[in-house]
Amino acid sequence: LFNNIPYSLNIYFGLLFIVALLSSTSISDAIPFGQIEQYILVIAIFSFIRYDKFITLYKKFAYVCVCFSLFQYVFYMLVGVKITGMLEFLPLDLGLENSSAYFQHVTGDLGRASAFFSEPAKYAQYIMPLLVIEIFSANNRKKWFKVILITTSLIFTESGNGIIMLGIVYIAYIINRIL
Repeated sequence: LFNNIPYSLNIYFGLLFIVALLSSTSISDAIPFGQIEQYILVIAIFSFIRYDKFITLYKKFAYVCVCFSLFQYVFYMLVGVKITGMLEFLPLDLGLENSSAYFQHVTGDLGRASAFFSEPAKYAQYIMPLLVIEIFSANNRKKWFKVILITTSLIFTESGNGIIMLGIVYIAYIINRIL
């Protein structure tokens, strides 16, 4: 059952569990139910879907997100206006009368990059597997350039979760290279 899951995704979920434990503020937060649900979903997905096709599709969309988040941050720094990346044609229900307009108003003043996601932490969680995949397979300049782009976009999120996960991934990479 677990043999169908790629090694890098097992590393990612292991690191995600560690981050959840380290950043928990109470005992009830120490059990990462969201990550457990995601891991069960990954087990189900890789029981039916070919890994290489899934990763190819994920990488394409993830790199679009990385490029857009870098553009978003640079545009904010130069012009002072954040492009939210919110897709107006998709409904957003926050329990308010005009949730989309409210969301754009609230997040539009923040300079933190989040690409198409509602907040930087969610973007960081989505992009982190891409970093794990790329950093553990980086063997030439082109791959390292991609790792640097991903790392830069994660730093621009200014997300606590993203920064902690970034540190853990780099520590894991260094340990893996040493051993």
